[in-house]
Amino acid sequence: MRNISLGFILLITIHFSFGQHKIKKNELSVSPIEISNSWFSYNMGNRNIAADLGLNFIYKHQIKAGMYFRVSEKYNHYQIQDIFQDCTDGSGAIEKIDSKILNSSLGFESRRLITKKSYIHYGCDLTTFLLQTKTNYEPVNTRRFGVKQTYGAGFQPFVGLSYYPSKQIFISLESSLFVSYLKEKEKSLDANGLTIPNHYFPNYSGFHYVVSPIRSASIGWVF
Repeated sequence: MRNISLGFILLITIHFSFGQHKIKKNELSVSPIEISNSWFSYNMGNRNIAADLGLNFIYKHQIKAGMYFRVSEKYNHYQIQDIFQDCTDGSGAIEKIDSKILNSSLGFESRRLITKKSYIHYGCDLTTFLLQTKTNYEPVNTRRFGVKQTYGAGFQPFVGLSYYPSKQIFISLESSLFVSYLKEKEKSLDANGLTIPNHYFPNYSGFHYVVSPIRSASIGWVF
């Protein structure tokens, strides 16, 4: 009788745990910051700007135990201003940079439990991106604009650590390596929006990689 009771309690526990596991199989997280050396980082004077502020939403759906399908969208809009020496005439110039980037990813994620409230997750995303940058130069004697468009796609393997302080909330850190093929187009425009022939930039295309020690730092909800 004691064995039967213990077996019944064990069966109920397994059933309850399995039911909870099946019900709460979706996760949604948001990352307000990403710190990475990426294709939209800039070297200006003694400053190396490699941090961008924006929003990154990640949705995960459990397809089986320890395996998730994930989709993420990231949008950034940032502005930078710097003063440098104009290489065309030697005069001082103010450089204002306005950039917008849209990044979309989808992939699969596996998990390995470390403790009762934390686990390591790892996998790979297929990522596409579009970056549009407008640079406004304001030298002493003239004014011109630089317009650059960069787009591409690639694979982004990742590894991360998540901690669950409760059953509904978690925090997560993630690192990644992004290997992509990109194309870049750039041109200079005058104040009237006409192309400046003497400021021609050749189109660029090729493979590119990005190492992100902290791809995202996010907080999420389980539902």
